[in-house]
Amino acid sequence: NGLRCTLSVPHDPSKESFRRASIELSQADAPAQDADPNEKRVLLVEDEPLVSMMLADMLSAFGHKVDGPYNRFPDAILAAKSNNLQAGILDVNLGGEKTYAVADILANRKIPFAFVTGYGPDTIVSQFSHAPVLQKPIEAAKLHALLQQIVR
Repeated sequence: NGLRCTLSVPHDPSKESFRRASIELSQADAPAQDADPNEKRVLLVEDEPLVSMMLADMLSAFGHKVDGPYNRFPDAILAAKSNNLQAGILDVNLGGEKTYAVADILANRKIPFAFVTGYGPDTIVSQFSHAPVLQKPIEAAKLHALLQQIVR
């Protein structure tokens, strides 16, 4: 019948370990203190946790600094508007919303980007038909070749 797993996590907010874990999580969301504000990064917008981890690992292995991954539309918009970026990798569908607004911001800032999608390239709106599209599942060699093509 397949693999079955039950996970049980006791929850007692009064415990010191819970408080310590909450502090560590809130610090993980804060920007790194040693990050160079002039360092350009690749914006990663992806809402599937395993895919975003895999893409982030690939980008890092190729020598790129990763900005993200962003899995919420408002966060992706803010990052596209204000962060120091050299390129963007955008999942087309982010939690039910299309990322075309993020792509538009990057295009206006003259930052190259590519879409990743599980659907065909013909599903991209005509406004962005010039943008490269990588099909999921992403192959490392294809992502690397694409980045070499678009990153300045």
